[in-house]
Amino acid sequence: MKKTYGKRISALLCALLLLFLTGCASVPADPSSTPMPTAPPDAHSVIYPEEIYPEEEPSASPTAEPTPEPTAEPTAEPTPASAEITAEIAAMYPLLEAHILTGLNGGVFDAADPVYYWRTISFAMDACGMDFYTAETMGSALVLSRGVIEEMASGLFEGAGEALLEIPDALSDVIWYDQAADAFSCPLGEGNFRIEPENLTVSEGVLTLHGAFFAGDDPEPVVRFTAELVPNTRSGNSLFLYAVRSITLTA
Repeated sequence: MKKTYGKRISALLCALLLLFLTGCASVPADPSSTPMPTAPPDAHSVIYPEEIYPEEEPSASPTAEPTPEPTAEPTAEPTPASAEITAEIAAMYPLLEAHILTGLNGGVFDAADPVYYWRTISFAMDACGMDFYTAETMGSALVLSRGVIEEMASGLFEGAGEALLEIPDALSDVIWYDQAADAFSCPLGEGNFRIEPENLTVSEGVLTLHGAFFAGDDPEPVVRFTAELVPNTRSGNSLFLYAVRSITLTA
């Protein structure tokens, strides 16, 4: 009796299960619940992330060209201005004459050369020595004190100072020194020379004198010259307020 009851229950469960499955299969599908197929995307319209934000390739930083150094403009040479020939300039003519005579006798301007130095002084003594009130003559020789010679040297050579060079033996017959009298002597000459200025300019405190040198009454100059004159720094000078910086001779 128990076995028959169990079989019936099992048969009933199977029938219910079969009925349930059959009902599920016969229910029509809800069209609204079925997803509609979509068209495949156009390959040409697809935007890839790379196209939205393209990655820029690093570019090399431009090399900054060096800033050129400012070119300094050349300093313009000062233009010489014409200057007036004063009495102080004219007082230098005997000293220029002495330089010219030394040059015509083979000397080359050099204040450190004792031969050029003393030969030029001897010509200057002959040219203007008598202009000094302390000048004396002994026979055919002119005698000038050390102070006068120092003033002459300061006008003949820029920066000559107070110390005189030693007289070289080669000029013992041209100029000599008397220690007892502290004076210098030289033979008196008979020169007849003159200087005629042609042009005088000044630039930065330097006077440049162009002129001609004549002998006697000859209308033709023996030589022309260019001399640079600067203020004489020796104190106490009575006649030569300028000094010769340089002098050159031209035909």
